[in-house]
Amino acid sequence: MIDTIIFDLDGVLISSKDIHFKALNKAIKKVGINYQINYTDHLNRFDGLPTVTKLEILNKEKLIDKKYNKKIILEKKNITKKELKSNLKYNKKIFDMFQKLSKNYKLGIATNAIQDTLDQSIRRLKLKKFIKSAISTKQIKSSKPSPEIYLRSMINMSSNPRNTLILEDSHVGRSAAKDSGAKLMPIKSTEDVTYENIISFI
Repeated sequence: MIDTIIFDLDGVLISSKDIHFKALNKAIKKVGINYQINYTDHLNRFDGLPTVTKLEILNKEKLIDKKYNKKIILEKKNITKKELKSNLKYNKKIFDMFQKLSKNYKLGIATNAIQDTLDQSIRRLKLKKFIKSAISTKQIKSSKPSPEIYLRSMINMSSNPRNTLILEDSHVGRSAAKDSGAKLMPIKSTEDVTYENIISFI
């Protein structure tokens, strides 16, 4: 019996994939590197990965020198923060869904995003009072596709994998969810994330 529901953030609760795509490319350009990630690679190779992992891949492929990583990460963080402030709005559908679900389920969020993005999203969506656990890459050693973030979330909420449902959209996120032992609800877009769809899936 499901008693816990954990949500990924980007692509599940908020539509910010394009924001992250553009912010990283702007940050790369800002430090003076003549390289940009194309949109196909963004979706097929990098979707769901944290910025540091994306840069490590580009370092290995010798597309970006490792010495620029810290500066790019800082620039990307600042750009993303401004973009989220401008584009991320309160969503009554998400608020009402959390309000209803919180009456019968423990709710959590687990994301490969940085802590600032997670905190800002929770504030904008006004979800803090409904959430028992909220984890970003700051609290873990291995990001998705490692199941660590979901296992830690379940520990935080005193939940068992067989009683936990995870909503994920990206390949790396779905792999993490499956490896955690929890039940996976695959998400194609934020439009799929409704109270009715979740209850029907459970």
